[in-house]
Amino acid sequence: MAINTLDNVTGALSSLGDVSKTAVTMKSAHTCALCILRFLQIPIGPVYLTQALDTINRALGIESSEPSVNGSTHCPVCLGILDMALVDKVVGQFKEQEYDASSAAVTVELPKSVYVRHHSMQLYLKGTNLTPATGVATDLKDVIRYMVCQVLSKHGIETDADSDMRIEIGFGHEESADEHQFLFDRENSSVKTKTFRKRGVHYTTGDSKTAVISELGKCSDSEFTSLFASPPPAIERPAEIASLVLKRSPIFIGGRYLKLERNISQTPFFVGERRVTELSIADVVGEPIKALVRCDSYNLVGSGREDADVRMLGDGRPFYLECTNPRSTTIMPNQIQAIEDQLRASKSPVQVRLLQMI
Repeated sequence: MAINTLDNVTGALSSLGDVSKTAVTMKSAHTCALCILRFLQIPIGPVYLTQALDTINRALGIESSEPSVNGSTHCPVCLGILDMALVDKVVGQFKEQEYDASSAAVTVELPKSVYVRHHSMQLYLKGTNLTPATGVATDLKDVIRYMVCQVLSKHGIETDADSDMRIEIGFGHEESADEHQFLFDRENSSVKTKTFRKRGVHYTTGDSKTAVISELGKCSDSEFTSLFASPPPAIERPAEIASLVLKRSPIFIGGRYLKLERNISQTPFFVGERRVTELSIADVVGEPIKALVRCDSYNLVGSGREDADVRMLGDGRPFYLECTNPRSTTIMPNQIQAIEDQLRASKSPVQVRLLQMI
């Protein structure tokens, strides 16, 4: 890491002495090096990818006598979210799915307690006259998104907000899950939450991220510090990836189907739990297409339909198959033609023709 990276600090923190003093103060509260950079308003850049956090500590003029976020002491501000191991886990799971995507849009959802703890650290620094009144720390969500996107880029996946490939990361921290509740329990709170139980699980409504941030803005400094610790308290366990949703826009493959025998429905035909017809057009055509594009599921849509106990001959009936979350979208015509040939060679009672991407 280049020392001149610290020259990018904005606001009133202009001298290395101020920077070092702020860093030492935050380090005493077991804050990780990357969060210290955030609060020093270091803009997003390669410094946040630094694996050797001791290098950052030395550049900031602080000793790394205690383990950093990757050790046994977890950062009480970011809850250990700024850990390259979590980034590698996200990218690893994406690569395991073998999407043929060249770009992706990345979104991040943080635990609500992160916003409370961020505010707590701001007040702690404000109380020691180390934070300028107009200073805005580099956003945690932007930093973790940057880290994920940079690692994806090394694998040839570029970031594009309009990409048909989406990676939605949700972080969770059970230990601090209810820390924000005191904001809504205040006598002058404008938000009323409701807790209910459904199928044995307790749910709370009304405590959205927006509501938490709004209440933090309405809570005075003195009231906040009387209800929540400042600096933020230590945690025993770091945050985890609570949800990772990988989804891609559907693709469509269409053509015409012929039904050469009777008692074949267009889609699986059930009465209650009993299946009425053994075969359906959707099963016969959908399964080989699902294997080809490696999608989660498919939905057959026909141009009208005929009864299960009649045939469909002649030119066949137009249809298309919607393939949900496909891993492969670059499909060659000969690969689709092979499905037609396979059904014909096996003398399947369902045949397809003019099969193509639409």
